[in-house]
Amino acid sequence: MPHAEPTSPPNLAQRIKQQHKNEAIKLYILTRLSIPSHENQENQETLQACILATLPYIARIPSMQPLNDGSWELLVRKTDLPLLRHVVQRHLPFATLSDEAYHPCEPTDADVSCWGPLAARKLAGFWFWMRASRVIGERAGVVTDFYEDVLDGSGWIGYDFA
Repeated sequence: MPHAEPTSPPNLAQRIKQQHKNEAIKLYILTRLSIPSHENQENQETLQACILATLPYIARIPSMQPLNDGSWELLVRKTDLPLLRHVVQRHLPFATLSDEAYHPCEPTDADVSCWGPLAARKLAGFWFWMRASRVIGERAGVVTDFYEDVLDGSGWIGYDFA
């Protein structure tokens, strides 16, 4: 009978990294901000620029990523979510902030209608993998820890796209 090699305990750096990931998941949440388009595209772009430049000063939002449907994925500190909801409801009544059920690997209804459920799910996961890879490459700290943990949990780390 072959003898299995004992597994070594994680080293200090691995334990610290895991602790940071756990803290990031406890402290932050992804939400989706949808801003409906208006007839005047120039005003729409100006409006979005103003909103996106202002929100990080109102709530702790360390990452704002554009989504393929024109909405935005926001990484928000959980304690700031009520404040962010209040600001959106009061000052941006035309915008929608998703509930806490938002998951970046779940397809939108529009994507399911366009691509079908299986392809839409794969595309949603792939698009999130692309966003997360970009964020991880550009950032450090809690943002990277959060996105890495979501990727780990969704099974997209090490995914073979062939």
